[in-house]
Amino acid sequence: MSKMAVNFSITPVRHPADLRDTISLFFAYAGSLGFDLAFQNFDNEMAGMPGKYSPPQGELLLARSETGVAIGCVGLRPFPSTGAGGKVCEMKRLFVTQAGRGTGVGKALASFIIAMAEKLGYDEMRLDTLPSMVVALKMYRDFGFESIAAYYETPLEGTHFLSLKLPRQAKNEPDADLGTADAHKRHR
Repeated sequence: MSKMAVNFSITPVRHPADLRDTISLFFAYAGSLGFDLAFQNFDNEMAGMPGKYSPPQGELLLARSETGVAIGCVGLRPFPSTGAGGKVCEMKRLFVTQAGRGTGVGKALASFIIAMAEKLGYDEMRLDTLPSMVVALKMYRDFGFESIAAYYETPLEGTHFLSLKLPRQAKNEPDADLGTADAHKRHR
């Protein structure tokens, strides 16, 4: 079964309503996992939003359908310096609702957040994902992410830790200057 054509926009989170929608999506993401994110201090993170996702070192992006419904989000936050490795960030909480899956929203969010990391001068982007997230893992690998050693302790066996060296020299990637207007329209 193929998805119907979907138009969507991706914008940086700058308004209280957008932040509320992003937090709601983060909670939906956490609820979809089937385990408690307490080991990542998730409740404290949500209580302090936007927290580490705040510009100029961080970013939150929100995808909305053409009817204004929030259908996806992703965050970028600085990663504590490890010394000689350069400026490192972490992609967090990429989530697309059921209505947005299969439409390119997830790939567009990932592409824009990578472009934003490059614009912010990061040398490396890290992320972690679960072995059950096969589609996401394939997408990350398609972007050029490579496996690395675990960069935090997790009780979740099989967690994949990935890294992408920046800046990339990719063609046909979106501009990270999203502004406040529609940043991306996708027609399928």
